[in-house]
Amino acid sequence: MQKGAKSELVIFWKFFDKETGEAKGSNEHNLKRRPPVLRYYRVINVEQTEGLEKHLPKQAEEKPFTPIEAAASIIEAMPQRPPIRHNESSAYYAPVRDFVNLPRPETFDTPENYYAVAFHELTHATEHESRLNRESVAGSQLAAFGSANYSCEELIAEMGSAFLSVEAGIENTLSNSAAYLRGWLEVLKADARMIVTAASAAQRAADFILGRDVPPCAHT
Repeated sequence: MQKGAKSELVIFWKFFDKETGEAKGSNEHNLKRRPPVLRYYRVINVEQTEGLEKHLPKQAEEKPFTPIEAAASIIEAMPQRPPIRHNESSAYYAPVRDFVNLPRPETFDTPENYYAVAFHELTHATEHESRLNRESVAGSQLAAFGSANYSCEELIAEMGSAFLSVEAGIENTLSNSAAYLRGWLEVLKADARMIVTAASAAQRAADFILGRDVPPCAHT
């Protein structure tokens, strides 16, 4: 570790089966007996270390990135678009600070995948109180992980991404969206109305991003 380097706190949750103590998947049977366990570590950025070069995995070869004009135009023209940053290797929307972070375009397998992820996070951004003010983040607060609102919001974001991808002429990411949606549908299958609600909210979000008139409505 380099002199003066400071560690950062990393927190994550794991779910374990009460009977076996092993990590389990997200099917309905396991969800009934999976207590959440909080784990945390203090980590140092690899750039603040010395002598680890031989132990680090090789960097994945970056591919030339060719923008998709129709998709780029949708993003550029989005009304009230939040800032888009490429500072970290993970994709997320930060509601309190109201910005989207995406991995650098060159790190994606294809340009189509980059734009699908960008559309997903920008759909999340429409939930902000300055835009559509969806209930899941009313007041710029994130819904609790695993809650109905959180699960519904993920459905909205992925459906919004699918709608926008079709609008941009991108169709080869739809199988990935279907697989992603199936995971959240497992959580929500006890409430069939949630699917209709999410689809409606996703269409409103897509219309907002496309600059179409979106009539006011109550929180989803």
